[in-house]
Amino acid sequence: MKQNITIKPELKIKQTFNSQKEQSLKILSYNAKSLKEYLYKQAQTNPFLTYTADADAFLEYDHTTQSLYDKIEDLYQYLISLLDSNGYFKTTPFLASYSEKQLQQAIYILQRTEPYGCFCRNLKESLKVQCELSENPASETGTILCDFLEELASHNYDEIIHKTELTLDELEEGFH
Repeated sequence: MKQNITIKPELKIKQTFNSQKEQSLKILSYNAKSLKEYLYKQAQTNPFLTYTADADAFLEYDHTTQSLYDKIEDLYQYLISLLDSNGYFKTTPFLASYSEKQLQQAIYILQRTEPYGCFCRNLKESLKVQCELSENPASETGTILCDFLEELASHNYDEIIHKTELTLDELEEGFH
């Protein structure tokens, strides 16, 4: 006769609340009026606490107003909504509730997040941003070439070489 030994592990989770946790949860569940009363009573019995008009002002503050994070998120959502299928702006961004400086700062940040070069007004601006952020040492040449997109399109390399004083090798390096 064979005997088998089996082990049956049993796991029990036991959670206990200490009195501090229970008191904290109770305080968190108070509405503004009850919280005011509680704080006032505590200030009466505890010499280290004071209850001032500032406490009333904080408790009466309208916490439903839009936070700075919400405003920033709204701005970015608005800018995203203005993009066409190529990642360029369909229309010039304008929002009366934001200054031109705020809009330009948000666009600057968005242009420098991947994929680089989105949130630009045109190809030239997109290429400049991409060249600026490129780790390739020839990105400076690429930036210069962005100013000569029309000449590049018409293969007018002599004019580019003449105006930039680049060599043909530097020009080809900039293409890459």
